[in-house]
Amino acid sequence: MSDPCPSCGNPLARRPGLFTFMGLKCDKCGISIRTNIRSRLLFILSFTLLVRHHLYIRQLGQALEQSVLWIGLALVIAPLLVTFRLPRLEVGHQQSWHSVAANGVFFFVLALLAYLWVFG
Repeated sequence: MSDPCPSCGNPLARRPGLFTFMGLKCDKCGISIRTNIRSRLLFILSFTLLVRHHLYIRQLGQALEQSVLWIGLALVIAPLLVTFRLPRLEVGHQQSWHSVAANGVFFFVLALLAYLWVFG
């Protein structure tokens, strides 16, 4: 199932990833399309909460209550669920400064999470 163009509603041939720099244009109206910035920010929030939750679990170790573990996981998953419900595309360039900033923050948080899991 392809996504519709946010401007004209024409089905798009390609779908951009959540964090990509590739340019995408509608074949019918020629307008530039990017992934929704709110979706990106909610995804970043979710991964940031995952890093925080991971650090909290590491710090407490076995003294952690099960309810804290499940509430933490729910807080990590909630922004992801909202992300999947939001419209995926919006009008604009993938290479705009806020798209690049959101991508940079996301990849930084991902690298931090990987570092903590390997060396933390």
